[in-house]
Amino acid sequence: MVRFCSFSSVSFSVAVLLLTVASASMRVHEKTSESDIKAICESTIIPAYCFKLFNSDPRLVSIDLPSVATILIVKGQDKLSRTEKLIKTLIKKASPKPPPGGGPSLKERYLSCSENYDDALADILEAKQFIISHDYFGAQIHASAVLDDIVTCDDDLTDPTPDPSPLARHNMDASRLSRVILAVINHLHG
Repeated sequence: MVRFCSFSSVSFSVAVLLLTVASASMRVHEKTSESDIKAICESTIIPAYCFKLFNSDPRLVSIDLPSVATILIVKGQDKLSRTEKLIKTLIKKASPKPPPGGGPSLKERYLSCSENYDDALADILEAKQFIISHDYFGAQIHASAVLDDIVTCDDDLTDPTPDPSPLARHNMDASRLSRVILAVINHLHG
C-alpha cells in the first residue's frame, strides 16, 4: 500500500509538472495581439513604417512576439549584410583625398561605416541568440547597439559634407528596421 501511494504521488507530481510546462508553453506561444502591434509601432519614431512592416509579412501577425523578433532580426541581418556589401563596393571606388574644406575623405568615412556594420552584424547575431534563450534584457542591449552602430555610420556620412552615394538611403532603411526590432524587444522585456 505504501508503494502504491508513493507511486501515485510520483505520478501526480509528474502530471502537475507536465501541465505546468504545457500551460507555460501555451502562454509563450500566443499569437501577437493587435494591441501589442499597436503599442510596438506607436513606440517607434515612424509608426507608419512599423505598421507597414507588420502588414507586409502575414507571419508577423500570426505568431508570438519572440518569433516576431526572430523573423525581424533575420530581416535585419539581411539588410545589414546588403548594406555592408554596398559599403565595401563604395570603399573600392572612393577617393582617399580629403574634401576641399578638410575632414575625412569619403574612403575614410566608408571604412568607418564598414567597421560600424561589422559591429552591427555581430550585435544582431547576439540579439538573436538572446531572443532564442528568452533573455530579453540581453537582446535589448545588443539591439540597441545595432542601432547605435547605424546612427554612428549616418553621422560619418553627413560630416563634413553629405555623402552623394545611395548608402544614406540604405542606412536609413537599416535604421528604421532596427528601431522596430528594438521596439519589439522592448515590448518583450516589459
